[in-house]
Amino acid sequence: MELGFGNGKPIAENLIQNGFDYVGIDISDRQVELARSYFPKHKERFEQGEMLQFCKKADAESFGGVISMFAIFHLPRIYHLELFCEIQRILKNGAPVLFTCHNSVWEGMEENWLGAPQMFWSNFLNRWYELTLRELGFTFVASYRKVVQFTGKDETQYFILFVK
Repeated sequence: MELGFGNGKPIAENLIQNGFDYVGIDISDRQVELARSYFPKHKERFEQGEMLQFCKKADAESFGGVISMFAIFHLPRIYHLELFCEIQRILKNGAPVLFTCHNSVWEGMEENWLGAPQMFWSNFLNRWYELTLRELGFTFVASYRKVVQFTGKDETQYFILFVK
């Protein structure tokens, strides 16, 4: 499952092409439309909705992995712990969870960003995620730090991998 798939490229594209049972959720109607247009044979795999609510409705131990690139920080951070508790509940034992986070604490909101009604920018320090997931019983595998350009500024992203 992918939380916040954007237009489906490159993650959904690669997982579908390699035969994975892919399901994606994104809050933006526009991104869902784009993904469905890029992958018309698999359009039912792309759903519009909010990631935490989607996870709450999912059956226990029903997913073989979760990936979320550049999306969890769009959920207000007050819900991050609840989201990871739900991810733990819906993942099968041994399943990976791979996600990105920032190296700073920050909150903000933007109206109508890429077709989403309200887009939050909300994150804790990368260390918070590492400690929290360990406390929830996940096993830490790896973390990778990368500095990227976003809107003309350097931005540090962490790619963090755990398994249940």
